[in-house]
Amino acid sequence: SETQKEELTNSNQYEALKAAKEDEISATSKALEQKKIQLAEADEKNAQAQQDLEDTQKSMTADDKFLLDLKEKCAAADQEYDMRKKLRNEEMQAVSEAIAILSSDDAHDLFSRTFNPAFIQVRRVTRSQHGGRVAGAAASLLAAAASRASDPRLAALAVAAAKDPLEKVKQAIDQLIAELKAEKKLEIATRDECITREHEYQQSIEKFEREKADAESKAATLKSELGELESTMKTLEKEIADLELQMKRKGEDRAMEKRDFQETLADQRATQELLKKALNVLRAVYKKKEVNREAPVSLLARARRAEPAPPGFETYGANRASGGVVGLLEKILKDAQLMEAEVTRDEKDAEKEYQDFVADTTAAVETKRAAIVNKSETKAKAEQDLISTEDDIRDNMKELETLINTKQAIDLECSFLLKNFDIRQEARDEEIEALQEGKAILMGMKLD
Repeated sequence: SETQKEELTNSNQYEALKAAKEDEISATSKALEQKKIQLAEADEKNAQAQQDLEDTQKSMTADDKFLLDLKEKCAAADQEYDMRKKLRNEEMQAVSEAIAILSSDDAHDLFSRTFNPAFIQVRRVTRSQHGGRVAGAAASLLAAAASRASDPRLAALAVAAAKDPLEKVKQAIDQLIAELKAEKKLEIATRDECITREHEYQQSIEKFEREKADAESKAATLKSELGELESTMKTLEKEIADLELQMKRKGEDRAMEKRDFQETLADQRATQELLKKALNVLRAVYKKKEVNREAPVSLLARARRAEPAPPGFETYGANRASGGVVGLLEKILKDAQLMEAEVTRDEKDAEKEYQDFVADTTAAVETKRAAIVNKSETKAKAEQDLISTEDDIRDNMKELETLINTKQAIDLECSFLLKNFDIRQEARDEEIEALQEGKAILMGMKLD
């Protein structure tokens, strides 16, 4: 009995120590999984940082190249501006000279002779000379403007003005002025359309880039959640396996304990039966002797009883049955019955403890399995969301690529116009001004 109690105490201590160690192992495993997750997140952030650095370096290289091209274009624009400024000064000088020619004393004398009614024939000759000079001045002015603007239409007008400085030339000038104004208006509208389109596409690109960044962030979060869910599910599966193994071992131990109990109980009951049989035999003998002792005794037997016992022998008596072998056997029988009751009680306690352990373990297993089912559903939803998010990222990248290519095409189409818009507008204004001055000269010749 004492040995079994000690064994039960040792077993309980072992189970308590085992449970404590398993809790420590579980806590350490969870900490390890957490560290692995943190390491994965750190690796992912490091990779993202490396990618950002690479993208920034590429962007910086592209910006440096753009700056170099811009400097070259600015230098070319400055050179073109200086050339146009020089041409403008030459044009202004030519116009001043033309005005000086028309305002000179010779021109006034020629105009006076032209309007003198006394000399009809002379007036015809002087008018022809005057017309030739005025037409030549108009043609020179138009030719200079055509050379500066590189416009063949002005060159054609200069030739026409030199040959035929009348209505056809003025009509052509009016038509060319109208065309230049229409071109100027169309160019302004095209410039505004280019700016609007570039702005709209830039806004669309920024919108899709924000959506792409949000989708990539969502995908990273979903991947992290999936990693955590897989780790948690593996931990739960391992815990379930451990619990089932504990329950299996506990069942095996319980079966061994039950066999030991049945053997002990059988031994105790067999011992009790043997003791009862021995007691019955002894009690029958002692009971017979007591009956014989009460029977009549002869004088000779009484005389022998009265004789003292030999040295070394106690006085024989029938009452030894109560405190001798019979008493010892009765005590052993009582101990055997007590041991049977104690073993039976211990068996009931052990069985109840086992049933409670099985119930608690089964409940824990069912709870963990339910948690696995819930996390599996969450994982499936997260995987579906990740697939959908990655599809959105791919679609977004395709759309973004299309927008970027379209914007680049717009930039290529509108780049020359936007960069040279002011110069081209100024050039057209100068052409129109030159045409109007030439027309004014021709109209002055007509009045003469």
